[in-house]
Amino acid sequence: YVTYPLDMLADGGYPCPTINLTKLVIKTTPRVDAGGGCTPWVVVEEDGCVVYDGAKQGSFVRMERGQAELAFPLDLQLQGDVRIVFYEHGPKQDVRLCFLWFHTGFLDSDTVVFPKPQVDTACHDRQCKVFSDNFAVVVVAAGVPGRDSAERAASMRRILPPSPGLLERSRRMRAGYDRREDDPAQTMRSGALGPSRPTCRPPAPTPPPP
Repeated sequence: YVTYPLDMLADGGYPCPTINLTKLVIKTTPRVDAGGGCTPWVVVEEDGCVVYDGAKQGSFVRMERGQAELAFPLDLQLQGDVRIVFYEHGPKQDVRLCFLWFHTGFLDSDTVVFPKPQVDTACHDRQCKVFSDNFAVVVVAAGVPGRDSAERAASMRRILPPSPGLLERSRRMRAGYDRREDDPAQTMRSGALGPSRPTCRPPAPTPPPP
């Protein structure tokens, strides 16, 4: 996800098409409960707003140990930043399993596979206690425009490059920060960490008119 800004700067903007999310697929069973299975459900967010909540739909499906995959059929029109969050439906409370992000303008196919290293939380399970090495999330969508399509071009949102003055100020700020990092004493002397207490008292309140 963090590579998107590089593409935006290189292209001078970014496309923002609308797609139809038709299905999500979990590959291999996360080993969550004592039986080595789980009961996952999914939340879909668009630009920070929940557009689908599997718990409210009551869509709790058991995924058994060793099961190859589990599909979640959907029919959602999405545009912009999308976050997919999987939860485990527990006996007392639900816990978050894993999540991933994508932008509709950077999908290059109707079917996109997010392997374990690209799925947050799962990528940290290096000992495969919950997520196997073959764990993945598959995003299936319709209406993903081609790289050179007219629809993709029409949805383009242009961004302005930073001014030379802004770049120079950023360079100077970065250089000053690096010097303070090299000399913590200079950081304290310059007050870069902020004053330890107020440098002056606040003014006394104005008395009400007689």
